[in-house]
Amino acid sequence: MVGNEGLLVHNTYGLIEKAPSKIAGKFKFLYTNPKGFTFEWPERTMNEIRQSIAKRALGNDGDKLEALVAQFVDSQGKLVEAGKKIMRTASKQPAGDIDVEAISCIIECKKTVNAIGASINPDGTIKPITQFLKYFDTNNVDFINPDNKQVVIFLGEKINSITSPNEKKILQWLKDNGVKVIDDLYDLPL
Repeated sequence: MVGNEGLLVHNTYGLIEKAPSKIAGKFKFLYTNPKGFTFEWPERTMNEIRQSIAKRALGNDGDKLEALVAQFVDSQGKLVEAGKKIMRTASKQPAGDIDVEAISCIIECKKTVNAIGASINPDGTIKPITQFLKYFDTNNVDFINPDNKQVVIFLGEKINSITSPNEKKILQWLKDNGVKVIDDLYDLPL
């Protein structure tokens, strides 16, 4: 269905619907994932997204990195969203956010590997990094990647300078789960 009432799209990764929001003249997106859980986020104009990016550029180092990546993706004409806040519809609690969304990928920006927040099990293995599961595991109740886009982590530190065995394990866990790990803007799969 397409028209003034909204947009309804169904694919293997769930159902997306564009619906009126409580704000007059504004719309929101409703997404029901493969597990049947529903999420929502506001529709924003490219001007609103760019204003949000400009504000992030004035924030802390993590915000500045997100803004840098979003501005680069925008300069390539591939920006879809930045700083998208996704809420669980039933509880009105945050399900997560997407730092930068390009036409072909979701980009999570982290200043360092430590900022990923991964934990090491006593046996030396990595505990599943829940922040990333919601982007690639369709069985996750918080799966929020309706177009099943490639998941990318952009690091603010050079990958080849990482020497910590635990940090290397974290990066390997991400790679083993299909997350592309990048430290150069020109390597982004836009």
